[in-house]
Amino acid sequence: MHGERIETVIGQVDTFVFVISPDSIASETCRKEVAFAQSLNKRLAPVMWRRTDDRAVPEALARI
Repeated sequence: MHGERIETVIGQVDTFVFVISPDSIASETCRKEVAFAQSLNKRLAPVMWRRTDDRAVPEALARI
């Protein structure tokens, strides 16, 4: 249920804001949300909350 609601909300937004932290980068759920937003061609807006290893950041976010 939670995943469906998140996907509905992502579908309604113009820009998907992703907060980067070691925890969010390690989260499989967060990775799926980024991939879903990407599949809908949403504008991505990463925000650095806590420094993390740049190599761990998903490519779609690292490019920005």
